[in-house]
Amino acid sequence: MILCQIGKKSESFYYPTNMVYLQEVIKNGPPYFEISYTTRFNAFINESDPFNYLTPDSPIPPPFATRNEGTKIWSGISSSVDNVNVMAYDGGSPAGALKFNFPTILNNFKTYGPVPPAKISIGYEPGDQYAGGVWEGLQTDIDTTKFVQANGYGGVMLWSINDNSPNSAHWVPIVSQNVYQILQPTWPYGNPPVYTKCNPSTGWIP
Repeated sequence: MILCQIGKKSESFYYPTNMVYLQEVIKNGPPYFEISYTTRFNAFINESDPFNYLTPDSPIPPPFATRNEGTKIWSGISSSVDNVNVMAYDGGSPAGALKFNFPTILNNFKTYGPVPPAKISIGYEPGDQYAGGVWEGLQTDIDTTKFVQANGYGGVMLWSINDNSPNSAHWVPIVSQNVYQILQPTWPYGNPPVYTKCNPSTGWIP
């Protein structure tokens, strides 16, 4: 999955891409309406070790508003949600850019949700990150994806391709190609849909 974040432009700029996409959604189905819960890396934590989702050399942040938010809602939505996307990026803080322990983040969601592993997708933001976060690098994303594959997790989410971040426009396709080779994903709903490809530098249909 690749999500596209938009920049600040007039509304008319978005119409051509949005209309082409919506027309192709109608043409392709969709055969199944998926419901996703997208949250941050600390939505489920180990209360006895609340910062175990960080590497030992990471700064310790003040409490985030999303701390343990998943425990407040998961029991009410778990039967309706198809997948949980974990934003393990944009990890800036007053203490500095956070460094994430991705396997531990996944384990926290599995253990303290408990969220079924097959529903969990870990999110990377290759290249430039927002909110003071710093990308962990290609090799970490590759290693984490191998962990995802080996331990029955749902997959990987990539954020983002947009014209505000040319560095991301360069790196997201590279990371995407690497994780695709590891995960070998398949379309679960019959024949895969066909969509017009966007411009990798802008995230928009030419």
